[in-house]
Amino acid sequence: MSDFSDLAVGLSGLEAQQVALDTVGQNVANANTPGYVEEEVQLGAVGAVQHPGLDQSASPHPGDGVEVAGVNRLSNTYLQQRSYTEQGNQGLLSSQQTGLQAVQENFPEPSTTGISAQLTQFWQDWSTLANNPSDGTTRSTLTQDATSLTSSLNQTSSALGTLGQQTVQNITSNLTQVNQDAAQIAALNQQMLGAARDSSNVNALADQRDELISQLSNQLGVNVTYNGDGTANVSAGGEALVSGTNSQSLSLSSSGPPYSLVWSQDQSSFQPSSGA
Repeated sequence: MSDFSDLAVGLSGLEAQQVALDTVGQNVANANTPGYVEEEVQLGAVGAVQHPGLDQSASPHPGDGVEVAGVNRLSNTYLQQRSYTEQGNQGLLSSQQTGLQAVQENFPEPSTTGISAQLTQFWQDWSTLANNPSDGTTRSTLTQDATSLTSSLNQTSSALGTLGQQTVQNITSNLTQVNQDAAQIAALNQQMLGAARDSSNVNALADQRDELISQLSNQLGVNVTYNGDGTANVSAGGEALVSGTNSQSLSLSSSGPPYSLVWSQDQSSFQPSSGA
């Protein structure tokens, strides 16, 4: 090996380690970046150069140094899928808690002015009137308490009806975001196919895609599988929301309650078991 070859081998090592240091710096700089996955440089040995016309078996030929074979994301598919599942469960429980709290606010119990107290007073008025049916004051008191009770019942019914309408509007709004996320995931899958030779760009696209999947799992509850080309499939309820570079949308059924979600392709119904 010539002196120039020795220098070339040494230079390849310096260049490879520079990429490794740059990757470490990238990891540190993005420590708090949402969706960023730590990266690691994959190194590979460079084989010896074969010179035509020379006897290659006369003496051993060392390699020509080291090269960067790629920059890999240190992601764990199993843990990612578990996180998606648990985010779906968290989304479900959070939405249930919010909904039940909103309902509970319309029933301020125990209270001296709540429906329970008014019902108790209403039946006591009847008992008092039964003991003295001809007493005008007792009759007047019963009428007033009955009017207050019916007013409270009507107000509570109206409030619950409004809450139901707001819930439907919130679901519709969330579905708009779900459909946008699904379309963007499919678009990122397409971009990843086009950037397959640039590992750093592919990693950045994968980070963006997985962050969207994370947001989507909180809303809907999804199952994710990865293809050999690096793209991801996202399904919910056994049907594909995102399949490689294609996606479909969900809408809210027009009849209800109870409501269900409807797939855009075959118009089949879907009742999510998790997600907000």
